[in-house]
Amino acid sequence: MSKAREADCDCAKRNENEKIIATAKMASKKRMEEAAALGEQAKARAKRKEEEAEASRLLEEKEREAEEAKHAARKKAHQEVNDNEVQNTVDLDAQRELVKRLEKEFDINSSFASPASDFGF
Repeated sequence: MSKAREADCDCAKRNENEKIIATAKMASKKRMEEAAALGEQAKARAKRKEEEAEASRLLEEKEREAEEAKHAARKKAHQEVNDNEVQNTVDLDAQRELVKRLEKEFDINSSFASPASDFGF
C-alpha cells in the first residue's frame, strides 16, 4: 500500500507541479502580450511624435522659403528701381536761357513801381 500511496502522492505532486507550470506559462504569456501591447503603443507614440516633428520641420522650411522669396522679390524690386533710376531729362542750361529771355522780354527786373500801380491801385 505504501507504494500505491507513494504513486498517488507522486501523481498528485506531478499534477500540482504541472498546474503551477501551466499557470506560470499563462502568466508569462500574459505578461509578454502586455509588454508587446505596450511596445506597440510606444512605437505608435514615437511614430506620431516623429510625424509631428517632420510636419513642424516642413512648415518651418516652407516659412523660411517664403521669407527668402519675399526677401529676393524685395531685393529684385529695389534693384530694378536702382537700374531704372529716373534720369535727369531737364536741360538746366536751356531752362536758364529761357528764364533770361523771358526776363528781358517782360523786363521783370526793371525799376518800375509795383505791379499794382500799373492798374491804378
